[in-house]
Amino acid sequence: MKTGLKDKSIKIMEFIMAVLMAEMAILVFLNVVLRYAFHSGISGTEEIARLSFIWLSFIGAVAVMFTGGHLGVDILLRKLSPKPRLLVGFFGRLLMGGALGLLVWGSWQQIVVNQGITSMGAIPYPLTWNYAAGLFAGVGGIIWVLGDLMRLLKGDMKCLEFGAVEDEGELAVALASVQPPVLSENPGHQEK
Repeated sequence: MKTGLKDKSIKIMEFIMAVLMAEMAILVFLNVVLRYAFHSGISGTEEIARLSFIWLSFIGAVAVMFTGGHLGVDILLRKLSPKPRLLVGFFGRLLMGGALGLLVWGSWQQIVVNQGITSMGAIPYPLTWNYAAGLFAGVGGIIWVLGDLMRLLKGDMKCLEFGAVEDEGELAVALASVQPPVLSENPGHQEK
């Protein structure tokens, strides 16, 4: 995916996530205030918040994929020479693509099965909206995997690096700053 399109896609997803988060916070806060202060409430806020949270989670997963922020374990990859690293990375991306393909297939099957069925809550909405979030995440993830596979085919292994900690020096400094708790001399005595 071209950088300009990728950056615009990430910005759009971040904006949608911010709107969903604000909407959830406002609805839930307003409902809590109404219930405790006025012994009433807005019916349907739970359903709206639940649907918003589903979409927030799946949009967030795709946005984090595009930015390279998901957790990963690269201990094996760091030990390998470039050629095996490329092969292992390529095979790993193929496995990820397969898992995302299963997500797309399963979400699509649920959309087909639940076509025309509405939720039984205070606000009836099509149940397919829940499963459409999984379809979105699966397709977005497959696009990301295909981009990585194309980079790996060109020999660019930068996509196999994780961006959370740039080098071991940063990690060593971060770990050194964490102080272990001081244990009491007397195991039965607890300090207050």
